[in-house]
Amino acid sequence: MKTLISLFLMLVSSIGFAQTPSADVLVQKNLTLKATDLATVMKKTESNIKSFVDNFDIKLDSGSKLVSPKQVGGTALEPVLKVSVKKCVLFACQTIDLDAVFTLEKVSGACDYNYKLIANLQRSSTTLTDLYTDFVNEICIKKTAVTGTSNVKITVNLIRAPSYTTGVAQKETFKFIKLQADPLVNSFIRVTKLNGAASVTVLP
Repeated sequence: MKTLISLFLMLVSSIGFAQTPSADVLVQKNLTLKATDLATVMKKTESNIKSFVDNFDIKLDSGSKLVSPKQVGGTALEPVLKVSVKKCVLFACQTIDLDAVFTLEKVSGACDYNYKLIANLQRSSTTLTDLYTDFVNEICIKKTAVTGTSNVKITVNLIRAPSYTTGVAQKETFKFIKLQADPLVNSFIRVTKLNGAASVTVLP
């Protein structure tokens, strides 16, 4: 009997009952970036992460409204974004207090420039932190054979907390965070242009 139980537990483990995804991919975008001096563009980008937050526009759906408008603080390398949003479904409402600390990490990878733009959510309200820990924007910039042109791949992930559970609160919180994925990509486009890129185009 013990042998049968052990085999059953091994089978359950192998088919992945405990292998729930630890992250949700919110959006993936491919872009073309043109710059005569890419190294200078990226050096400027790395030295002012606050520019990402300054150029990040909070997006709301029809069931949401701002309780407290966007505030930007912190330093150039560790900026802080604060905003409070009230979401209502029928007669039930919840307030999401977003208090995110942004950092940019250079990581190893297949591209010429590999980054993770991380928004740590741990200072936010428990509505958010009980579900998610970080908002991670993976950026991969690879030079092409055409001088001055690079391919960019951006993947925006939402990292689940150990206490993550599904339900109405999770669905509404996820909807709000997912709405911020495209504005994060748009922020990258604005920042790189401000830092010297001639053009940044999102591919279909």
